[in-house]
Amino acid sequence: MVAWHIGTFARIRPPRPGCDTSKFSVHRPDLANGKQSAIVTFPSSEDDDGQLSMKLRDSLQFPFDNVYGPETSQQEIFDTICNDLVVSVLGGYNATILAYGQTGSGKTYTMTGGDHYRERGILARAISRVFQEIDRQPRIEYTCYISYMEIYNESVYDLLDSSHANLPIEEWNKVLLMDDDERELHFRNLSVYETKSEEQALKLMFMGNMNRITSETPMNQASSRSHAVFCIMVKARSLDSDVLTTSKLHLVDLAGSERVYKHQNSQRMRREGTYINLSLHHLENVIVSLRAQKKTQKAAHIPYRNSMLTSVLRASLGGNCKSVFIATLNPEAEYMDESISTCRFMQRCSEIVVNLMVNQEIDAHKRVVALEKLRTKLEAEREKLRARISDLEVQNGAILNEKERWKETTEENRVLSLRVKDQERTLSRWNPASSLSDDLDWKTCQDLVDKIPSPLDSNRELFGHPLVVESMQHIWQLGMKYAIGCLLVSKKNTISMTTTATELQQKSSEQERIIETLEKRLSEQKLDTVQLRKALEQYSDAFHPHNTRQSKAMKSTSLSTAKSPGREKVYSVQHSDSEDDTSISGTLIEKEAEVHPLPRRLSNSDVGMASSSELSMVDLMNGPDAGKANSERVHHRLELLQHGALFIKFGRYGKPHVRFVWLSHDIDYLSYRYISNDVPKAVISTRAIRNVLVGQQTKVFERAIRKDVARKETQTDLCFSIEYENNRTLDLEVLDGDSIETKRSKRNEWVDALRFVIKFKAASQK
Repeated sequence: MVAWHIGTFARIRPPRPGCDTSKFSVHRPDLANGKQSAIVTFPSSEDDDGQLSMKLRDSLQFPFDNVYGPETSQQEIFDTICNDLVVSVLGGYNATILAYGQTGSGKTYTMTGGDHYRERGILARAISRVFQEIDRQPRIEYTCYISYMEIYNESVYDLLDSSHANLPIEEWNKVLLMDDDERELHFRNLSVYETKSEEQALKLMFMGNMNRITSETPMNQASSRSHAVFCIMVKARSLDSDVLTTSKLHLVDLAGSERVYKHQNSQRMRREGTYINLSLHHLENVIVSLRAQKKTQKAAHIPYRNSMLTSVLRASLGGNCKSVFIATLNPEAEYMDESISTCRFMQRCSEIVVNLMVNQEIDAHKRVVALEKLRTKLEAEREKLRARISDLEVQNGAILNEKERWKETTEENRVLSLRVKDQERTLSRWNPASSLSDDLDWKTCQDLVDKIPSPLDSNRELFGHPLVVESMQHIWQLGMKYAIGCLLVSKKNTISMTTTATELQQKSSEQERIIETLEKRLSEQKLDTVQLRKALEQYSDAFHPHNTRQSKAMKSTSLSTAKSPGREKVYSVQHSDSEDDTSISGTLIEKEAEVHPLPRRLSNSDVGMASSSELSMVDLMNGPDAGKANSERVHHRLELLQHGALFIKFGRYGKPHVRFVWLSHDIDYLSYRYISNDVPKAVISTRAIRNVLVGQQTKVFERAIRKDVARKETQTDLCFSIEYENNRTLDLEVLDGDSIETKRSKRNEWVDALRFVIKFKAASQK
């Protein structure tokens, strides 16, 4: 927020020919911060020899942000005072420019201007500046609205109502002032015109000026007998954003104050002057109260409702608004007392400070469209991730099967390697005693060795085999030479087998390395699968963030709800959508902010301290009369309410708002909030709920239907109302759902679940 001091400026009109001017002076001190400043000094009554005063006074000094003399042009007034305020309106800030002074001091001339083009006033120049800025920013979509009202004898009238032509003001329709649920002021019977160009806005201004009430007074030939408020409302939204800014520029021309006793006027003019002075008196009281509130830094009652003028200017005086007051002074000595009164009022105004902020809100329709697109995108991503996970699971199964096959092959190679090593140790013990002769027939030895089955050492029964016996006899006949030759051939064969076994061992090692690589790849793919599942959960959390938080909160809730030493009380200060929510007993309640302790095991005493509502719920779901199906229905109802949903909530006067509604996990409170904020806007005790009405049966829906007749025919099956204490209602329309049938089903589920909560609370109280 930005602090803003109400700006105060003074403009001195030229004196009439032949009139004595007062002796007040203007001094312009040098300020260290480089800002402009001016001080108007009035001499004491003793020093003012040419003026007979009814009371003695000392010399008076009044500070202003700047003071403009009679020679100042209309263009300079607008450029130095109003231009920056008008530009800030298109940036989302509210602004007010107000002219104050006695009758005939130049207020209307300053605001509306004279007869020539160069004498255009602030109203015409502000309209031109607004449309110039709109043309300079093509990337922002602007919509401009115009309204023009006057306050005459404490009644508000529409200056742009064409039906008022040729009718006395007593027969005009009056404008009524009303507050909505957000405590914002609205005007009934006030015309608001959308303008597309500067020419349309100027035509509306000229039409309103023609309808203003003026009268001839001794001080002014065309004195304004009413307060006029010209309003320019601007709505702006960037083409690539769903943020909507709404701001208003109020241009106020107050009726002139005067001393009624100075002149002999008609009864009507005296009555008008009485109302004018009374409304200005209430305006001054409001300024005094705001200044006192600033000095004491305490909340105080500000009497805005004492007059129509202060009610209309409520936001301009103490609200979110950049305000600038222009005091018009008459330099003639005859009106020095009125000039002093005007300066004193402006001095009080200069001490008021308000906090400013840009008026932004979310375009609900555009946000819903964006959320739908995001949901479609997230669902597509989720399906892709699920397909990827399925593919990885299939790949993991294939890798596991391949790993089992490699294990079997490795075991076979190990057994074969052991057999080869045993044969090598057996052959190593053989050593022929002598060399063989050259005439040894090696082919005969090879044939003899091939006839003998192997291995003989592993099966002694093979020694009686006919082939073995035949080979042994043949060797015995051939002699020792052939016996040794057969041994050498057998050793050669063994060495060859050993080489083959070594090669097999090497292949087995390579297979083991391949298996290790496959196992590593399997581990990496398992890790990828876990990460993909986490990513899927994150996408699901992004798509249903509130449901996920509710689910986690329900899982982490223990059986004991007794207060822990780490809890501290926090009082809800949120304003609900209904005007009187803060005054209903039991509606806005004290809430406890829980400081979660470290996890610990529940003792018997902890279980005994569980709240009665939770124990009653357990008994209800698990009692002798409650079957498995009934328990599941109870769980489904509570999960539906605790997860919450988006609804269209209707305010007291039928104005729709998008709100998120949910039930607390202990089923003690029903809350709703903005969709962009996690803090509850209002909290309703479930013990205060009396009934749930289906359809559009309340007065709030009647008001909404009067504004939109088609709503009753198309939306009645989607609506329901929650009645709670003091005949209050929470009127909702289902927003979640792709079709009417889905929304109607969701409405019925919520009504059924809420009625169950009402019955449960009634039973627990007994």
